[in-house]
Amino acid sequence: MVRENVEDLYAGIEHQQTPGVAQCLKLMSRKGCEKIVRLAFEVAVAEGRTSVTCATKANIMKRTEGLLKRTFEEVAQEYPQIEPRTILVDACAHQLVRTPEAFEVIVTSNMNGDILSDLTSGRVGGLGFAPGANIGAEVANIGAEVAIFEAVHGSAPTIAGKDIANPSAVVLSAVMMLRHLDEDALALRVENALLAALEQRVATADVAAPGSAVGHAAVRGRRDRAARPGARRGSPRGRSSARRHARHGQGSGRPRQARHPRSGRVHRAPVKHRA
Repeated sequence: MVRENVEDLYAGIEHQQTPGVAQCLKLMSRKGCEKIVRLAFEVAVAEGRTSVTCATKANIMKRTEGLLKRTFEEVAQEYPQIEPRTILVDACAHQLVRTPEAFEVIVTSNMNGDILSDLTSGRVGGLGFAPGANIGAEVANIGAEVAIFEAVHGSAPTIAGKDIANPSAVVLSAVMMLRHLDEDALALRVENALLAALEQRVATADVAAPGSAVGHAAVRGRRDRAARPGARRGSPRGRSSARRHARHGQGSGRPRQARHPRSGRVHRAPVKHRA
C-alpha cells in the first residue's frame, strides 16, 4: 500500500462557513501525485511485482482524484514492464476483502490509503502486523532523503507492561529500514526470524488461539517441555524448518510465508509506504 501523506483532506484546512455548515479543502498537487506514483512503481520493480493499481474516486472528484489518476497513467508509460491498473476506491475495498491476491501494489491518495491500509492489515491478523515507512524529500545541502519507519498503529498505553502487545509491526518496520539502507541480507534474516516464530505458534494475545499461552508464557512453556527428561528438542519438521530459514537468510529473495496462529491462513504482512 503506497499512499500520499501530506496533501488531500488531511492537510487539515477547514472553515466554518456558517454555524451549521463546515467546509474542508481537498488539496492535491501534480508534484505530490507524481512523487507517490513513482514510488509505487519503484516499489513494484524492487519487489519483483508485475502490476500497480491506482485506487481513486476520479469518477466523482474529477479534478483532485482525477489528477492522481491522470498522473498515474502518464508515469506508467515509463515502466513498460509493469502493468498499470486503475480502480475506484470503493470497488478496491470490496475486492480486497474478497480477492486480496488480485493486488500486488496499490497507490492511492492520503485518506483513501489510511482506510485501505487498515483493511489490508485486518486481512493478516490486525495492525500488529502492519509496518510503515514515511519517505520524505531530499534535505537541502545534504542531498539525502528523510525517512521515518514506524508501525502503522499508534501508541497503546492502556496495555503497557501487560505482555500482550504485538511487536511484529515494529520489527517489520525495522526490516523496511534495513532494506532502505541496502542492508538486504540482514533484513531478510530478521524477517525470516519473525516468520519462524509465527510458524512455531509463538504469538501475542491479539492473534493467539483461544485459551493458549501467549507472550513470555508461551516461550517459557516451550522451554519447560523441551527440558523434560526424554523430551525431544523440536520435531523433525521444526528442525528442518529452522534449517530452511537459516539457509534462506544467507541468500536473497522473498521470505518464507508463515501461517496465522489462529486461522491457519498464510501470513504475509501488508506494507505501507507513505510519501
